[in-house]
Amino acid sequence: MEENRRVCKDRNATALCLYEILKQESDAKHPLTSAEMISFLAERYGIEANRNTVGRTLDTLRKLGFPVSAREDSRSGAYIEKRDFEPIELRWMTDSIRSSKFLTEKYAEDICEKIEQLQSRHFRGSAQRGGTHNQNQQFSYSMENIDCAVKEGRRVTFTYCAMDYDKKLYSIGEPFEVIPLHIFLSGHQYYFLAYNIALGALRHYRLDRIKELQILEKVHPEDGRIRRQYYLEAERYTLEHPHMYGGTPVTVTLKMPRSLAGAVYGTFGKGAEMEPIDETYMFVRVKAAEEGMRFFALQYGPNCEVIRPASLRQQVKADIEKMMETYR
Repeated sequence: MEENRRVCKDRNATALCLYEILKQESDAKHPLTSAEMISFLAERYGIEANRNTVGRTLDTLRKLGFPVSAREDSRSGAYIEKRDFEPIELRWMTDSIRSSKFLTEKYAEDICEKIEQLQSRHFRGSAQRGGTHNQNQQFSYSMENIDCAVKEGRRVTFTYCAMDYDKKLYSIGEPFEVIPLHIFLSGHQYYFLAYNIALGALRHYRLDRIKELQILEKVHPEDGRIRRQYYLEAERYTLEHPHMYGGTPVTVTLKMPRSLAGAVYGTFGKGAEMEPIDETYMFVRVKAAEEGMRFFALQYGPNCEVIRPASLRQQVKADIEKMMETYR
């Protein structure tokens, strides 16, 4: 405890110190007795107190509106009655962060440690540790600077990377110069939508594949027109590009079991139109890029038949035939 001890010579700070102790050490299942509070005050802050001092201090905290229980009088102990977040809410946060693929493992644990300090030390998120984490240490830097470039109306340049068998990122091609438009989350990964200057078209890029991002100082007057012309809601873009494959959205009609309506809605949301055929099957109509729908259909195998367009139906058929050849 010696390394955590902070000597406090101002006795008027007793209330603040005691409240800090209650935040760190107590909850409804672990109330602190007067003896424990006296011990913590001495060990951590060098404050000498007795039962009367603790009792008066608790009364002062309650009168000032701090959520300290009144159970000390019944000798069961005192604790923080209400916190900004319930334990289950903090559990949801830490589970989500620890299972995120766009954060590095160390960064995820650092964030979780901060979140867990919002409860007593008895709180421990029981989420699984480890998992598949981002290996790009420049992720947060890139995200912050893209946000800044969007707000300031500036272009950015960056190197785009791909991962090889050794799990390391390697640059592919020359740096890109783009007009950033949106950052959005899709399929547990962050992407940003941008207008690629060289290609003269919209493209999306995974943030964890970006390195050496720089905000360009020069402001181009014509960029304002391009932003207005290509401004899209991120939600609409993600719905039209399942699995984040590029391409122009087209109307696609599928035949699928009605039992998969939930899976369809989970992927396309309200953008999916579902029409019953009979008690077992339904038609699904969505507007999306063909390449993404190609892999959506293959994912569900015999439970997804492409009806239209003909080009997509032929592509999926060719994919299936190639798979059959592979497994012969």
